[in-house]
Amino acid sequence: MHVLFVHQNFPAQFGHIASYLVKNKGFRCTFVSQQPPGHGDGIERIQYHVQGGAREETHYCSRTFENAVWHSHAIYEALRARPDIRPDLIVAHSGFLFTVFLRELYHCPHVNYFEYFYWTIGSDMDFRPDFPYPEINKLRAHARNAPLLLDLQACDRGYSPTQ
Repeated sequence: MHVLFVHQNFPAQFGHIASYLVKNKGFRCTFVSQQPPGHGDGIERIQYHVQGGAREETHYCSRTFENAVWHSHAIYEALRARPDIRPDLIVAHSGFLFTVFLRELYHCPHVNYFEYFYWTIGSDMDFRPDFPYPEINKLRAHARNAPLLLDLQACDRGYSPTQ
């Protein structure tokens, strides 16, 4: 069994899971991130490089989406350059569209970890009335959910640490 973990940082939420699978189950685990490539504890690390991103003239509310597309494309290119990587399962952190393009490379189940969804009421944006968020940040919160919703549509299973 070969599991591909995807997160911009290593080990993040998945390093301990990958270590467990390698040591206790004999799985092959690969981790793609922005961290330097290498091997350790039986886990291969593949580095991806983002080649662009949102600029100042990009609308403030769409910058997160723009950056997510750049991350997703960089991951796609890094893995496309590695035809020896043929995972049986992909596990990724949602929010950066990490796996949305990987369907074009791999026909295997995708499981995404959904850690956060943005709300303007009953959230981090309104719990401190003495520190109000600018109105544009409230508008941006809605747009920031677009990558999460695309990740949800693209995965086979999703899980969350909360209800």
